[in-house]
Amino acid sequence: MSITTQNWDGTITGWNLDANLAASSTFSYSAPNSLALSGSATAATYFYGTYGTADGVGGNCEASTYVFFNTVTTDNKAGLTARGSAATLNNSSTSQYIAYLRCGTTSPKAQISKVISGVETQLGVQVANDNFDAAAWYLLKLSLVDTTITLSVQRVSDGFWLDDTSGDFISGERTCISITDSTLSGSGYWGVVASQPSSNRGIYSDNYGLIDDNPATGAVIRVPMDGLNFRADLSGGMIG
Repeated sequence: MSITTQNWDGTITGWNLDANLAASSTFSYSAPNSLALSGSATAATYFYGTYGTADGVGGNCEASTYVFFNTVTTDNKAGLTARGSAATLNNSSTSQYIAYLRCGTTSPKAQISKVISGVETQLGVQVANDNFDAAAWYLLKLSLVDTTITLSVQRVSDGFWLDDTSGDFISGERTCISITDSTLSGSGYWGVVASQPSSNRGIYSDNYGLIDDNPATGAVIRVPMDGLNFRADLSGGMIG
């Protein structure tokens, strides 16, 4: 079940955006707009765009977004947030899970972290690639079901997925990071996140989606019809 979608076209309602995040037509996965991090945002910190309504399904959701790095320079980050503690996430007083791609010539990687009152702690291992290409789109899918957290990353240009073992992009959908953590539980606030250590890096996000990821309920139990026609008598035999 879809909870919300956002393509950043037209009037943006229901979202709380940091002042350094705004719709832009410079690059987009689906025209005309994407969400861009301002070129003047120079602090090496996180800038959050948060959907202002809690998920309402116990925090078991899958979020997805496409991200784009216009330049390959160290420590550009773009990704997703999950189970946030407030409708407007920040770097000091709120808590949230974050998952992102870190683009650059030094230590490119995919990573999941928890941020507790502004303190970031890496969860699990980082998955490295030679580099994430400049001027290319990547799809991130972040899934949380109870204490299990998984991240998948697809390179849009060829449809390949980031592999946890080799660190390369290969054929076939797969998770690149899978961890368990119980720090943040229950319904929360979800959205996108970006960061750049200096100005004019060109970081964009587009086509956000959030869906209910709870296991299916209400399954029908089917019993063979002939199984309803017999019962055991006290002697262990069967009677019709």
